This record gives sequence, structure tokens and C-alpha cells, in this order.
Amino acid sequence: MCRLTAADDPDEGDATPCRARFGLAVTRPATFAVERRRGWTETAETPPRPADDMWDERRGSAVTMEKPRPKSDGRERLRVRGYFAAFRDGRGKDIAYDLVAGERVTALDEAQWADWDAEGRLLVATRDGRLQIRELAEDASRVLSEADAGAETPNPVPPPPEALRW
Repeated sequence: MCRLTAADDPDEGDATPCRARFGLAVTRPATFAVERRRGWTETAETPPRPADDMWDERRGSAVTMEKPRPKSDGRERLRVRGYFAAFRDGRGKDIAYDLVAGERVTALDEAQWADWDAEGRLLVATRDGRLQIRELAEDASRVLSEADAGAETPNPVPPPPEALRW
């Protein structure tokens, strides 16, 4: 049972069954709201949101977010700037991930997405479809495990019966 129930009652219907089984949360308008719930924060150099740009359509490329490595003193951080996950529409966007360790900044040039797992390992999805677990080295990262999702061929199938029930 999920205990997250931060959502108000709906105007129509009853949310009780969903709350009991899945939990609900309101996501307020904010750049990368889901990432914020996962511990990402805007950096000091991110410009403030103009009052007339609620969805960050104009400032999106200037937003920089960062997340400290779990189980560290915060000196190791993952940083991303650009459109990040909020504007994935199939077109190339200016997305740049960096590892920051003290004063050292190392670019993750091939990263399309990156985040830490709960143990502090670096998880990376590359632009060519590889899913990786990486270990941090002195001036880079080393791939510990990799799956090539880009080589997979889609095989659509009907959903299982349990996916059709709430």
C-alpha cells in the first residue's frame, strides 16, 4: 500500500481506490517537478522564472539542476543543464550532464539521461540507447554494467489481463 496522498479530492468521482493502491500527489507547475521530488535542485546560476513563463518554455535551456551523490558529503554532484527531461519531444536539444567533484568538472558527453541510484552508483542512458551503471574514477567514469536497449526491436503485444483492472 502506498501512503502518498497529497492530492485533494477530485471534482468528480472517488479517488479512494487509487489512493489505497497507488498513492497520489499533486505536481505543481515547476521546472522538472518530478526530478525535484527525486532530490534535484536548481543551481544558483539558474535565472529566475519570469512571471509570464509559467512552463519555462523560454528559460528552459538556461535551467541548471544538480543532485548530490547519495551517501556522500555533497562534494560529488551530478549536474544537468538545458532542456533535460521536461522537453523530450524527439528533436535534439541542448542537454549537457557533468560530474562535479569539488572543483573538478567532467562532462558526460554521451549522456541523454543520468541519475544516482540509492547506493550512489551513476546510472546513465546514452544517446545511442545504452543503459549503463558506472563507477566514478579519478577523472572520468568507468562502465561496470551495460545493456544495449538501442539494439532491441519493438514487439508490441496486448497488455496482460491485470493491466486492464484497477
